[in-house]
Amino acid sequence: MKIGIYADIDTKKPSGVSQYIEKLILALIEESEHRVCIITNVDYFNKYFSQFRRNPNVSFLITTKLNYFFRRIFYNRYSRNFTEIFINKLKFIEYLSKYIGNVKPLIYDLNLDVIHFPFQCFPIYNWNVPTLITLHDLQQEYYPNFFTEKQLKYRNIYYKKSAMECDHILVSFTHIKEDIVKFYNIPIEKIIVTYLGIENRFKHIDVIKKDDLFNKFNIKNNFIFYPAQTWKHKNHIKLLDALVILRDKYKRKIYLICTGNMDDNFKNIREHIDKKELNEQISFLSFVSMAELYSLYIYSDLVVIPTLYEAGSFPLIEAMSLKKPVICSNVTSLPETIGDNRFVFNPNNEEEMAKMILDMLENKELRSLNIENSKKQVKRFNWGNIINNFIYGYQKAIDNFKEKRRNEK
Repeated sequence: MKIGIYADIDTKKPSGVSQYIEKLILALIEESEHRVCIITNVDYFNKYFSQFRRNPNVSFLITTKLNYFFRRIFYNRYSRNFTEIFINKLKFIEYLSKYIGNVKPLIYDLNLDVIHFPFQCFPIYNWNVPTLITLHDLQQEYYPNFFTEKQLKYRNIYYKKSAMECDHILVSFTHIKEDIVKFYNIPIEKIIVTYLGIENRFKHIDVIKKDDLFNKFNIKNNFIFYPAQTWKHKNHIKLLDALVILRDKYKRKIYLICTGNMDDNFKNIREHIDKKELNEQISFLSFVSMAELYSLYIYSDLVVIPTLYEAGSFPLIEAMSLKKPVICSNVTSLPETIGDNRFVFNPNNEEEMAKMILDMLENKELRSLNIENSKKQVKRFNWGNIINNFIYGYQKAIDNFKEKRRNEK
């Protein structure tokens, strides 16, 4: 099988989707014998994929600035209808358009058996090859207030359109599958749950010396750790309120370090820090290097994941695989991942969160039980077994595509 992975995304803002893509491609290359063709841009190729250039089972289609501009001009929200009618539907125009930047006919020239778009919706529609998307979440159905009107309109139109048009859908957890059936009325047999495996992306990275790390980031105390972008659903505010309870009620001044992109919501977090007089207890480091991230995990006393909605938490899985004590919210995919209700809390209850943080810091037996639980849970996420679920999903997309073509005749 020749599998195409569409990985033409912006590398300037690392995200859960980019981690998903990188882990999946590595697993396909190392754990399967199928050929993989990576469709990506030169920045992403140089940053991550160039390591595979000599692998005989891996090939590349490197997109150009011309491809980027074509997509921005002809596949924006104003021009999609025009493009789908006059380019995608008229094949001779579609093939001529490759000379002015349309990547779609270039992809057809690869003769792929299937192409996987590992994100929520197609960048281009009406494909004449079996396709899958990974629908990571339908968060807008639960927290519409976390999105702008424009973002909501985009999600409501194009998430459903892509889910309807693709030949099969991959999701990482059962609750997302249930949401797709509930909100989009898509047949359950069109959706397959494919967990992500655990791949230690730090295995070739050395831990930074503690003094060097602490000096660079002006860390003066032991700390708890939360790596996450500052989106509203990441729930930093409630975590800050838990620190206030720990300080005022339990007389414990706990220090928190956060990493990840600081988006527009950070101003609200900053105001809350000032209001609650937490400046001396909080450090937001924005993006850090892989070595710094790895070292922050290692030197932390506890990893806390207080998110309100999570399609799948890489920080939770990483903390578990690194044998670090970790607690998380009792929502969406998180309880399924950690697998033990002793280590989950209500993310809307700062008192409950504070008490669990305190228990995990002070109760050595509970910390040991937490680490033992993680050792057991991570065995479920073995890539050698999990990659077969992806291959099964790819074959289902091929079968569904063929059946759809037969029915059209």
